[in-house]
Amino acid sequence: MSAYILADDAIHRLVVALKVDRFFEHYHHNLLGDLLLQMNEAAVNARYRENNRRNEPYVWQEPTAFPAMQALKTIRCFLYQCSEGDVPEAWPLFAEVVKVREFYAELLGWNSETDRWSSAQRAAEYQAAVWS
Repeated sequence: MSAYILADDAIHRLVVALKVDRFFEHYHHNLLGDLLLQMNEAAVNARYRENNRRNEPYVWQEPTAFPAMQALKTIRCFLYQCSEGDVPEAWPLFAEVVKVREFYAELLGWNSETDRWSSAQRAAEYQAAVWS
């Protein structure tokens, strides 16, 4: 498995996606984006046994509008990139992002019991969304 730091445009989408239905409502966009990047860096550094840090501060920008299915896929990509080392256990933020992933999955028709989408249309929408 390889891990990487998500690009700023993906973090911008992630910030918007996470601030849904009262999740993360007390976080300012810049703070949330910065915390997400720190967690992503920690996982990548754990994977490659490095200690790299981003040199410039995160500055949130309004992303282009995107559908809820893209929000789910961006969240899933982010969690995958952050699954290295002790990040899933050591960062409470990880568990909070998982809750939002579950919110979107249920909203969009993912059946966790069968591990399938509720329709072929939903599966196609998910497949068409960008992994980032």
